Amino acid sequence: LPKITAGTAIVMEFVVSPVAYIKTILHAWKYPACAVNGLLLGKMVKGNLLVEDVVPLFHTHLNLTPMFDVALFQAEGHCKAKGLQVVGLYNANELNTENSPSPAAMKLASRIQADFSNAILWQVLNTRIVEHPDKIAIRLYTMAPAKHWEVQDQVGPFGTHDADAPKSFRYTEEKEVLERVENAISMYKYKKLVDWDDHCENCALSVFTEIEV
Repeated sequence: LPKITAGTAIVMEFVVSPVAYIKTILHAWKYPACAVNGLLLGKMVKGNLLVEDVVPLFHTHLNLTPMFDVALFQAEGHCKAKGLQVVGLYNANELNTENSPSPAAMKLASRIQADFSNAILWQVLNTRIVEHPDKIAIRLYTMAPAKHWEVQDQVGPFGTHDADAPKSFRYTEEKEVLERVENAISMYKYKKLVDWDDHCENCALSVFTEIEV
């Protein structure tokens, strides 16, 4: 596993569940003309940070802090029922040429980091989704000791928690995950993905509805 130095100066290792990555890409794909963001849900496993799932948040109200606070509160309640916690934020910009986190995204991620010191920030690389589907389309940022978001060289391996497996993780090849992304898009799975803005427009829709990817 690649080692990542978090803001607390503790060296930890980082694993991404395929579901979390695929849902992040589907959110950006569903609203290609909009900036989108969402919460990363996960847990610490023997000193390693596992991002297990995501909660899609906004595609129109990204800069409204009160709405973010409400969504965060609801997500925290959902996490407790599943033994998870909010461990970070993902962000995709409106313009394909903008591949760095926006000031608003870094501000929201910092709010999460205030409650979870090992919080991370994913920046979606829009151009890769369409032009380079054979490459991972997120970039990882962690909080540096100097209290600024710092880009890391790699995101981490894909895997899921398995207490009986070596290092407590069952790993998935990157190629398989990218193929699952392609299949999910071709099967229009993004249409079933619900974010917080969708929920606000139709309360019958839930951001916590699971979709098979």
